[in-house]
Amino acid sequence: MDPKNFFAELKRRNVYKTAVAYAVVAWLLIQITTQTFPFFEIPKWAVRLVIFLFVLGFPVALIFAWIFELTPEGLKRTVEVAPGASITRRTGRKLDFIIMAVLLAVIGLLVVTWHGPRSAESDEGGLEKSIAVLPFENMSEEASNAFFAEGIQDDVLTSLARIKELKVISRSSVMSYRNRATRNLREIGRQLGVVHILEGSVRKTADRVLVNVNLVDTRDSHQIWAERYDRTLANSLTLQGELAGEIANALRATLSPDEKARLETKPTENPDAYVLYLRGRDYQLRPELSRQNYQAAEGLYRQAVALDPKFVLARARLSFIQTLLFSYFDHTAALLIEAQRNAEEALRQDPSSGEAHLALARCLSDGKKLDAVPQELAAAIRYLPNDGFVAMVAAVIQGQNGWHQEALASYERALVLSPREAKVFYNYHVLLEDMRNIDGSRKASDRALELAPDSIFFRLNRARAEVKWTGDINRCKTFLAGLPAGQDPDGRVTAAHCTVAVLERNFPEALRLLAAYPNDSIPLLGGGLDLPAPKIVVEGFIHLYAGDLAAAYRCFDQGRWVWEVDARDNPSDPDAHLRVGLIYAGMGWNAAAKAEADRASQITAALHLPAASESYLVDLASIYGRIGEADLAFPLLERALAESIGFYPNELRLHPQWDPIRKDPRFEKILSQPVVTPTRR
Repeated sequence: MDPKNFFAELKRRNVYKTAVAYAVVAWLLIQITTQTFPFFEIPKWAVRLVIFLFVLGFPVALIFAWIFELTPEGLKRTVEVAPGASITRRTGRKLDFIIMAVLLAVIGLLVVTWHGPRSAESDEGGLEKSIAVLPFENMSEEASNAFFAEGIQDDVLTSLARIKELKVISRSSVMSYRNRATRNLREIGRQLGVVHILEGSVRKTADRVLVNVNLVDTRDSHQIWAERYDRTLANSLTLQGELAGEIANALRATLSPDEKARLETKPTENPDAYVLYLRGRDYQLRPELSRQNYQAAEGLYRQAVALDPKFVLARARLSFIQTLLFSYFDHTAALLIEAQRNAEEALRQDPSSGEAHLALARCLSDGKKLDAVPQELAAAIRYLPNDGFVAMVAAVIQGQNGWHQEALASYERALVLSPREAKVFYNYHVLLEDMRNIDGSRKASDRALELAPDSIFFRLNRARAEVKWTGDINRCKTFLAGLPAGQDPDGRVTAAHCTVAVLERNFPEALRLLAAYPNDSIPLLGGGLDLPAPKIVVEGFIHLYAGDLAAAYRCFDQGRWVWEVDARDNPSDPDAHLRVGLIYAGMGWNAAAKAEADRASQITAALHLPAASESYLVDLASIYGRIGEADLAFPLLERALAESIGFYPNELRLHPQWDPIRKDPRFEKILSQPVVTPTRR
């Protein structure tokens, strides 16, 4: 056949128009299928089958249009219809109308899709772009390489958290699904509020790393995407960014140029530094608060930074772990100064490091430099919008500084990203306790203990909280009885039992427990959660509460130098001066005690710190009460109960530290007044 005649015949037989009409109609039906099938929970294989049938039918439709013609009598073979009797022209006009109508429908669908109202599930952080990265299986021959598998998982999560369009569940919320054999992906997706799950395995052998991953839709357990990476250790340093990019592409998340650039950036050029960093991260992420874990993490981060001074992530996390050591174990100015220098150096090297902004926010908050804290928290959240850990730390810092509404909003976000993170519920419980929402605080604490039943720190906190809420020491003892046997990290369990003995005024038992504790440092008598203190100083307070002033004096005189040096080295820390003032008051050095108390008040006023903080108002009132300045003590206690965070009347009623002013009529008057929920920013 002449090619010119062939193409003319294609046109006459409406093959072109059939092709256009078929393509347009098929596209519209495919769009409707992909939008409606998931709503009715029809498996995705059915969608793929529909698409396959439409593709298969395209050449069939073209062949059909060439061979057959529609006539008033029905379908006939084209060769059997005389040219004069053919109605292909009229059929073509009908096809034109069909194409125009379908195109109008397509345009309408596109308008609705692009500009119509979007549900929460299709918006940023919605279900279609939600993911949980389950613990990677360690396939290495050496069990000690388990830290590497967990490190890869954590780094993938960190990279995903940088992508604004995704909803990413935090690492801690997925760790309970470690056993791959018992996983029910549909149920896990329901519990975590996600549609997609990433599973994987890691094998590290000498200088090679083998990673297998697969992305699954939890609604039908369909594997969306899978990949295998076989790299040298040096070439694996960009792996987490590559994985995050592939996942984002599979979930149809649009990456901004900045997000794309950050995913492609190597965390370090030194593979040995990276291994040290992963080991440090392993210690930092262990669930129990421990001086040993934090010091191990600090040491490994230091080594990583020494090998690669430009390793921003390691330096930022070194800063953060140093602030944790400062807050819980080593309250010295030098440590906090070093932490701030590390955070600032990390930001100098990479101003868009969310981890460094978060570390600096914590440094500034711990150092009582509050003006810049909100902007650093905002920057951390901006660069890590889907990091549940960032949301939780922001909430903790906001709560500690009395910014309650901001803290509540941050916890709301943290609970979405970390629905099974015990630390989030624990810290949320602390905030609600500070706000005197006892019912909400109890529920959050119950959930934390449900998720981490073996946590010593959480159980100690709940035992102390029961005394605050109810004044019932037996309820406190019930929670202490649930502590794991034979464990006493940093002396916290001993300190908790000593506190109970003091509240029951069983001072011989308190002294017996303290004498049996082997170390020289133990938390103060605040239920086991306070900063460590010299053991001899704690003994001095027990003697003081028992009324043995001579024994108290001997103990205080022997141990006071530790806190005196701390106050000397931290002249702008009001808490350091309050601690010295408490010792001086116990020794009967009234003028010196008042001088320290006044100095703490002046520092607080000069730094514009929130005056209503438990450590400030309560310790100040305790000093004034002990040295006979009741007129100064009672207004502070009234403010503490009206404004302070975490201070309850039952603590006044039970603790012997208030015995010097207990018989004053104003004491009972304070206890009889209703407690007002504090009004804070």
